[in-house]
Amino acid sequence: MRALARKLPLFSPPSRASAHGGPELQCRIQELAWSELADLTPEWERLSLCLETPEPFFQPYWLLAFSSLVPSARTATVVTVRDRGSLEGILPLIQASNCFGGIRARTLRSLSGTHSCRFDLVCNEQSRGPITRAIWGALQAEPSWDIIEALNVPAGGSFEALQEWARNDGFLTATWPTLRMPYLDLPTQDADPFDNSPKQYRNFRRRLGTYQKRLAQEGNLTYGCQEDLTEGIFDAFLALESSGWKRRTGGAIAQSEQVRQFYLRSLAGASQAGDLRIYWLRLKGKPIAMELGLVLNGRYYSPKAAYDEEFSRYSPGHLLTHFIIADLTRNGSCRYDFLGPRARHKYVWTDSTRNHAHRFIIRPTMRGRMAHFALSALAPRLRQLKYACFGDPQGNPCQGNPCQS
Repeated sequence: MRALARKLPLFSPPSRASAHGGPELQCRIQELAWSELADLTPEWERLSLCLETPEPFFQPYWLLAFSSLVPSARTATVVTVRDRGSLEGILPLIQASNCFGGIRARTLRSLSGTHSCRFDLVCNEQSRGPITRAIWGALQAEPSWDIIEALNVPAGGSFEALQEWARNDGFLTATWPTLRMPYLDLPTQDADPFDNSPKQYRNFRRRLGTYQKRLAQEGNLTYGCQEDLTEGIFDAFLALESSGWKRRTGGAIAQSEQVRQFYLRSLAGASQAGDLRIYWLRLKGKPIAMELGLVLNGRYYSPKAAYDEEFSRYSPGHLLTHFIIADLTRNGSCRYDFLGPRARHKYVWTDSTRNHAHRFIIRPTMRGRMAHFALSALAPRLRQLKYACFGDPQGNPCQGNPCQS
């Protein structure tokens, strides 16, 4: 894909003229080096923290850390909207050449990936309509892309509004359902922390007390939480995660230097912002369960967790989750967001989920129409066939044992 060589002030919605006190929106597409993108951090952070529900994954420290996972990309394609100089919207993308059903297309992809948890266009929600219209106007006028792809956008996100503007202008769109991320709404501080957890697993949660007593018989058992990132605590988590099935399947953080750098940079940023929480369960001073967590606006997020499989008979992962939920409730948090897929071991704690999807905007050329057919017709049929043969991994909670950890 050719580089974007120009910086374009584009699209000011005529219906919101400054003479009537409305915004004076100016939209610009820029190719920015990572250091130039980092220069936007102060106003980008201000914007993202003003969202109705600010999340760590929309913060500059998290998105900028993604550059570790794309070392070949020297720049990002950034769409910004300003009102009288104030940043009101930002959509960070990267250029790629991807295949969709065998059709190679020039792609502008969200600055996110497998480890990013979720992504969305960040904008002033009180002016979402005009802002997303301005962003779409700029992108529509830029001829260097065939497909715009946003990964794991939460339901109701601002990128949906961008898709709607594109459809209205005759462009093709596709939505590919991905993760149903579990979450638990926490009760008030004076209530039972597990009031909102599924009743059918109440007996298992009670048995955790027995597991804890038996585990304590093997040595001193302690729980704790650390709010700053140190080399020792990070290395301890990497070692614990690498001791089990993730290492055998090649999914451990420590097995990829690029992934390791992503987590190191993102967690360092979270620590500096005061958002980091690292929970641990130790037996005789040795971690047997750990969780990397983020707290923002009274909500807790769990990007990564690990436990020592040598002690799996005591369910150390569930023991730590039990402690975390109780601790969050005592501290007045309102939600535990488990993130990731609707996996069996999470059914013990919640049956609430938040839907996510990969979302696409496709230029209606011959190439685009072929890619659209692959995304909207062919791929769903192949997925249905796969689930018919092997089952839906986010499906029926009655399949398998959810009480293993």
